[in-house]
Amino acid sequence: MKTISAGVPDHYEWRNAVGATLLRIDWSGTGPSGWPTANFFSQPDLEDVLAKAIGAMPNVTLLRGAEVVDVAEQAEMSW
Repeated sequence: MKTISAGVPDHYEWRNAVGATLLRIDWSGTGPSGWPTANFFSQPDLEDVLAKAIGAMPNVTLLRGAEVVDVAEQAEMSW
C-alpha cells in the first residue's frame, strides 16, 4: 500500500510576510496512542486511496459533487 502520510518531524510554524513567527506548535515525538503526535498528508493521494477502496466495494456508490442537505433514518434499505 502506498504511504500517504508522514509524522511531523519537529514543529509547525506560521510566519508573516517579513518572516516573524506568528505561531509555533511543537508536534514532535509520539503521542499517548503510540502514533506520531501529528501527521501531514497529501489530500489528492488520500482521495485516490479512498476512491480505489470504494471502487472495490460493489455495495457502495460514490457520488462526487453531490451536496447532502438532509439525512433520515429508514427501517429498511431499498436497494
